Amino acid sequence: MFECYYCKKEFSRQYNLDRHLTTCKMNYDNPIVCNMCKKEYKTNKRYVSHIEKCKKEELIRLKKKKLEKDIELTEYKIEEIKNKIKNPSTNVTNNTYVQNNINIYGLEPLDLSQQRFNTIVNDKYTYDTFIGYKLVKDVIIPFFSNEKGQVCAQMSDRSRVKIKCIDKDKGIVYHDPSTIVGICSNSEPLKDKNNEYYEKKSVGVNGDVIVSYQIDAINMLKPSRDINTMKKHLKRNTHKFIDKPIKQVKEVVIRFIE
Repeated sequence: MFECYYCKKEFSRQYNLDRHLTTCKMNYDNPIVCNMCKKEYKTNKRYVSHIEKCKKEELIRLKKKKLEKDIELTEYKIEEIKNKIKNPSTNVTNNTYVQNNINIYGLEPLDLSQQRFNTIVNDKYTYDTFIGYKLVKDVIIPFFSNEKGQVCAQMSDRSRVKIKCIDKDKGIVYHDPSTIVGICSNSEPLKDKNNEYYEKKSVGVNGDVIVSYQIDAINMLKPSRDINTMKKHLKRNTHKFIDKPIKQVKEVVIRFIE
């Protein structure tokens, strides 16, 4: 006979004893410890059931931590971008060419101030914009459009996503993903709405915070905070900007000598 060391129950076969040991409730001396959360389990059956759930939660926690770190890595760049916005003289080209750009490229002067950007955010940035990754479509494109809704900015460099436009106060200026992220970071209405929508997205039906929902919400914050994400979303909308025209050929004048 084979006797259980813990409960003294006897079995006719070793196989039956081994199977019994996995569920023996009197196995208190050697609890099974989870390596991730350090919880103790008296039976192997309960431990196996727990470890599957614990692995998923640990994976979600690590993924959330990585996403938060990715966003933090770009924070140090925000200060540089803010300085560019406050002192845009480095991005301004000679105003002599403004009229030429209106005639050739179809650009026209726009109000590209932070105040106008904030107004567009208040009017057009909704929860649907947040969860649908529509920041460029609903806010950035209207920012570079006139009162009629026509886009008045040219994608002068598609690889670097460089946008050429005319500021009514500063002349010809160039915007890229970094300066646009800077405008977003300076927008108090955008910050307030992002915080509100982040909390709304992070909770479930019962009002409880769900980790997987938090991860999704962090991703939805990235277009307005991360330069590479902004670049990716702008590239998807390059067709909405004015294309660079065909190179102008100078007119040749032929004179006949009598």
